[in-house]
Amino acid sequence: MNWIVTGVEAGTGKEVARQLLRKGHHVTAIVKNYLNVTDLTSLYPDSFTAEEMSSYENSNIISCLKVVFGRESEVDGVILCDAHNLIQATEEMTSLDVNYALISGINEPILLVRALIPFFRKRKKGQIILISAPNDKKVPGGVAISYAIKKGLRAFVESITDEISAYGIRTQVINVRSDDELSSFELIRPTNTIPLSDNCKPDALMSKTLADDDAHRLLTQKISDGIKKKYMAERCSLR
Repeated sequence: MNWIVTGVEAGTGKEVARQLLRKGHHVTAIVKNYLNVTDLTSLYPDSFTAEEMSSYENSNIISCLKVVFGRESEVDGVILCDAHNLIQATEEMTSLDVNYALISGINEPILLVRALIPFFRKRKKGQIILISAPNDKKVPGGVAISYAIKKGLRAFVESITDEISAYGIRTQVINVRSDDELSSFELIRPTNTIPLSDNCKPDALMSKTLADDDAHRLLTQKISDGIKKKYMAERCSLR
């Protein structure tokens, strides 16, 4: 299978790319600096290609995708991997640090998916897969930004699932809970259902039906409303 993969320059994305390449898949990596993936280029010259894209302007994305789809006979899907690398606690981050984390973690993947959908729709098939890495336990303060990015991207993928499924485009959300799972995860070929999972086990993905997803969103909203009411009550009691 042929995949477009983001975040391959380090961490989760590089490990995902290695796993795919070892299993015989073809990988096209969208990178900002080609030098960060020369190790994969030298190890897998026939099955790994890197496309350097320093800016996520729409014209740049479209040009890059035209090259990829023009070169590959088939592109089975895109795999979005964690691209942000938070090495500071949230309270120690500058405004620029926060903005960069959000741009690389949320804005850029959304812009790429937005540009990819017409390509998949034209072919009436495709997969959009989001893989989130385990939180870095060494930097507990930075987990807050990571969590916001993961929840934001997951919400985005869920929000477009119903619409794009009509064009044969499937979605998967894979939350890898540990480094051990990251080293042994499996991508499942698309089925007639639309898998959206909170967790990923090495041997399979736990899929949900659309009805289950609606129930999950309703429960999340109820919890959110409850937290807001409790917060407002505490504020009033302090006055």
